[in-house]
Amino acid sequence: MWPIVNASTANLALEVIMHLLARLLINIVAILIISYLFPRVIRVEGFWAALVAAFVLGIINAILRPVLVFFTLPVTILTLGLFLLVINGLLLLLVAHWSRDSRLMAFGELCWDPC
Repeated sequence: MWPIVNASTANLALEVIMHLLARLLINIVAILIISYLFPRVIRVEGFWAALVAAFVLGIINAILRPVLVFFTLPVTILTLGLFLLVINGLLLLLVAHWSRDSRLMAFGELCWDPC
């Protein structure tokens, strides 16, 4: 038996797709702006590299972040939410590792690199 598709479910699907595309576009623009403003922190080779990084970031934020937040909830409560910054940093390092044309410098490199 085929599922019944009416106008309301089609509109809902279109709304979800538009929301995902808007978030992807916002991530692309944010990655490009940050790489332009802080070239020592994040380096992206171009628009397509930012597209790949934004896509990987969206997948990681949708799948892995809720799991990490759930399992580290006691630490997050003890640190009054500051541990979420650590989770976000680790996820950004994972994105930089998986996307070939972008590079996120580690904190030690930023502190000790003389250039």
